[in-house]
Amino acid sequence: MKKPKQIGVVGVDSGQLVICDPCYIDSEWDHNDEYDRDQVFDVSYMGKKSVFDMGEALKNGINFNTLLKQYENLTMNELVKEGFAKERPVKETKTFGYNGCCKATISKNRGGQLNYKMGHAGAGVAVSSGYGDGVYPVIAHYNDEGRVAKVEIIFDEEV
Repeated sequence: MKKPKQIGVVGVDSGQLVICDPCYIDSEWDHNDEYDRDQVFDVSYMGKKSVFDMGEALKNGINFNTLLKQYENLTMNELVKEGFAKERPVKETKTFGYNGCCKATISKNRGGQLNYKMGHAGAGVAVSSGYGDGVYPVIAHYNDEGRVAKVEIIFDEEV
């Protein structure tokens, strides 16, 4: 094996990445589910019970921060951490689109398979960066012939 080499960096703004063959992006990507995240929380805060639907908020152009003002500007992560909000189970999907990526990355595995439009596996894999926004190094590992044998994206240097 030849010495690994950093071949670039990848920027993350959604807290997730997709690994796929670029020829499938135009032909297989499902643009119809771009904002349908289906992430729903039951919130019970200061005696008030409500349902917080991220997908509906985005579809209706509701600013996330405006919606959270009713919870004293606590973020959804803070509400969950403090036990005031609980996420409903996510309906699993393997759609090769933004919705499928979001559902894969918020699943218990923090990533998963994305399928072609016909339903079979292989269109790509979505994975959570674990750390949200940032720029992460991409390292290539080569076999003795100089071919790329493995690619690694480093989200956490400590691992």
